Amino acid sequence: MRLGYVIGKVTLSQQDPSYTGGRFLLVQPLSKEQFKGAPMTPLAKGNSLVVYDNLGAGPGTLVGF
Repeated sequence: MRLGYVIGKVTLSQQDPSYTGGRFLLVQPLSKEQFKGAPMTPLAKGNSLVVYDNLGAGPGTLVGF
């Protein structure tokens, strides 16, 4: 498991019915330095992930994935 901060939401034009009740979030994984307390700095393009969440996380939330 890794930790990351939610930096946004993903909007879908169509969604499979099996995903009802949740949403997709854009997550920036924490680096070792950030985990130790370094400030959040944007990562290079392509380093964020899309994560499915059905627990209600939002932008700025620390999540495990």
